Amino acid sequence: MHAHRFSRRFALAALPVSLALLIAGAFLAGCQDSVSAAGGPVSLQTTEALDVLPANAAMVGMIDFESARANGALDSMMEGEMSPFGANGSSEMDEFIRLTGFDPATDIERVYVAGSPEAETGALVVYARFDRERIERAIESEAPDEAELTRTEIEGVPAWIAVEEEGEAFAFALPNDRMMMAGTESAVREMLARHASGQKGLSSDASMIALVEKARYPDGAWFVVRGIDAPEAPAASASGDGAMGQLGSLAENLVMSIGFQSNGMDVDAYIVPRAGAAASDVADVTRAAVSAMRMQAKAEPAMMDVLDAVKVDEEGAAVRVSGFMPQSLMATAHGF
Repeated sequence: MHAHRFSRRFALAALPVSLALLIAGAFLAGCQDSVSAAGGPVSLQTTEALDVLPANAAMVGMIDFESARANGALDSMMEGEMSPFGANGSSEMDEFIRLTGFDPATDIERVYVAGSPEAETGALVVYARFDRERIERAIESEAPDEAELTRTEIEGVPAWIAVEEEGEAFAFALPNDRMMMAGTESAVREMLARHASGQKGLSSDASMIALVEKARYPDGAWFVVRGIDAPEAPAASASGDGAMGQLGSLAENLVMSIGFQSNGMDVDAYIVPRAGAAASDVADVTRAAVSAMRMQAKAEPAMMDVLDAVKVDEEGAAVRVSGFMPQSLMATAHGF
């Protein structure tokens, strides 16, 4: 959505997109750097979110913002800018909170996102403390005419649609004071239809649910990708890029999860080999990648400690990689 079309102070429609970026930043930091009984049945809230998210999604993820805030993980990685509208404590943020009664830095509880590579945007389900009436009044009274934000009702739920210059319109809806749905207009309409009828979406996909249940930290953050495209495996290099490329060519499905602790983050990856590849092959290539990164990190004792603690284990037909990112490295995690 083109948030520049109207005042940043009242750009509520930009919230879901910003949340997706925060999620991506957290997961990419874990994937790039560090890579108990694992997983288990999904929670009732996760089931509810997966009920409405698209059934054909190739990826799905969740981040528990309350858990992340408790240990300062997101604040460290986002350099104190938890808000998609401005720095915490800024006049713009204060005005947004005054008008809507909603503070993204404290009121967001969980965000679920799902999509596929061919889709223009993902679909999101946001659990937070909303005041629908105040938010609607703020949009109606403060968004200028050029915002091109149209209010409508879908399945009896208030929704707003913003036409894009290219591609499908963006939409978001507030079914109640605890939930927001967002994505392309068609995705939001389909989610609201499932919400109203009780028809199941992604939760009806047994293979995806089986992968979600492999997340070691279901109440922190997790991210599932299935059907990973196989790149051409590059030659080995001292930096570990070659081994990581080989790993990409061997992996079919990936489950990343993060456990937020008071002194840092536990990071875990569950890797399912593609047909014709063995778990032992994936484990060997993963260990080679970690070894190459250790060689590169010799001048960084703290990073050496992180890499020394990485564990690579075969788990049935799959491989599990686990490590820990200390709080002392969190502030620079996005730059590794």
